This record gives sequence, C-alpha cells and structure tokens, in this order.
Amino acid sequence: MPFEVEVIKALQQGATRDFIYVQRVFSYTASVFVVLVLALVFYFAYNKRFALSFLITQGITYGIGFILKRIIARPRPYTVIGNGILCFMEESGYSMPSGHSLCAMVITCFVIWLVCRSVKDKWAKGFSIAGMLVYLFAMGYNRMFLGVHYLTDILLGWAISLLAFLAVYFLEPKVYAFIQKKIEQKHAKDKEGANNTSTTPNSEVKSSSKSVK
Repeated sequence: MPFEVEVIKALQQGATRDFIYVQRVFSYTASVFVVLVLALVFYFAYNKRFALSFLITQGITYGIGFILKRIIARPRPYTVIGNGILCFMEESGYSMPSGHSLCAMVITCFVIWLVCRSVKDKWAKGFSIAGMLVYLFAMGYNRMFLGVHYLTDILLGWAISLLAFLAVYFLEPKVYAFIQKKIEQKHAKDKEGANNTSTTPNSEVKSSSKSVK
C-alpha cells in the first residue's frame, strides 16, 4: 500500500549511523536466543508449566508465521525497486507476517501475565506493564524503520500472537488437568495390578497345602 511506504519513508528521514546501529542491536531482543533465556528464567525462577506454555506459544506462532510467509510471499519493503525505502538491515525470507512482531507480542503477553500474577504493588505492576507495551511498540517501530516490514506485517504478527496466547491461556489449565487425571488413573491401575500380582502366590500356596492334606 502507498500509505505504508510513506510511513516507512517518514520514519527513516534523518536517520543517523548511531541510531541505525542501536535499532539493529534492539532487533535482537526478539530472537531465538532471548526466547530461550527467558524460558530458562521462567523455568528456574518461577514455574515449569509457565515456561513450557511460553515455549509452546512461541512455537505455535513461529509455525503459523512460517506457513503464512510462504503463502502470502510478500517481498520486503527495501527489495521493491523504486519505492524510496532504504535498507538499514538485510533480512532473508518474506515480509508478512513479521517474525519479530510475533515473538515480541508473545514475550509481552507472558511477562505481563507473570507480572499480574506475582507483583502485588500497584505502581510496580503498572510501570512493568507500561514498560512491556513500550517494548512491543518499539519493536514495531524498529521493523519499519529498518525497512524490513510494512505496518500490516507487524499488525498481523501481533494479532496472531495475541490469539495464540489467549488460546494457551484458556486451554492450558484444562489440558494440564486432563493429563494429570490420565497419569493418576494409570498410576492407580498399575498399583492395582501390582497388588493383584502380590496376592496371587499366597492363594496358590494355600490351595496347594489343602490338596496335600
């Protein structure tokens, strides 16, 4: 869309070398490495189930993004000749949806979820949530400024990740309860089988002793 091209060109005006470098570095805060580090922090410092849900949601959004990129096959803004968009950072693959926006939205949702569950102070909670929202919008700005994504790429990425998070948020307790129930049933069945096995030899000994008499 012409409007999206003009937005990117407006964001790129007056860009300095130092600012471009900062934006390049910032883009790595939505990388696989950061996701794994956060998952480890969640796992050891908070809750194993929370960490697993985080990784599952990231995996779901990555898979959806991977498929949609190949279906839509939208070229990246800086690769389109004649639109006046500069390339401040080269990226491989297609443009829609934005993978960094997918990742950043999942990180934002889970950190806010964690803050709401564990932080009691209202001011600390409010500042933490505001900080994560700033991070999310800064990542959206980052992808457009670098010339690697259009606005709709970012909006679609956010929407997909938000829906995936909501699905995990509402379904995870039910799935976990179902798995726990199946595990408990299996343990009870195994215990019952072990008890039956242990009582069988005693009954056989008693019957054999009676036959000898």
